[in-house]
Amino acid sequence: MITKSPEETRRVGRELATRLPTPSLVLLVGELGAGKTTFVQGMGAGLNVKENVTSPAFLLLKEYRGAKTLRHIDLYKINEISEVEKVGLTEDLPDDAIVVVEWGEKVDLNLILPTVVVQFEPEEDENARKLILFSLRLERKEVEELKDALRDY
Repeated sequence: MITKSPEETRRVGRELATRLPTPSLVLLVGELGAGKTTFVQGMGAGLNVKENVTSPAFLLLKEYRGAKTLRHIDLYKINEISEVEKVGLTEDLPDDAIVVVEWGEKVDLNLILPTVVVQFEPEEDENARKLILFSLRLERKEVEELKDALRDY
């Protein structure tokens, strides 16, 4: 799918967040400036998070409460895969949590949570993004609902 603006990227994030089972894991993959944090802001809006969702690059992890718990992790500064385990990806995870990981390619996919991978690719227009979604361990019904919600992109 192609989003043509940051607002459209947020809208896709919002749609995804409202349809995911909990707990779930969302891995965001893309270059610096690809729109990953913008996408997470949309997820926060979809979960009625009142705080301003910002990149946790220096903190590594921020948790927000809304309709569900949004655990936002940024692995940009993590160089060794072994360090990922120390971040608290699923440690003490609330039952209603959606864990979103920027630089998700650094995460071991052997986790048992339902998982969506969103790959961000640049387009010629600097505001446009190509988003490719993959799902792992989601129920067929959940995948179909997500496809229907995102059909316009």
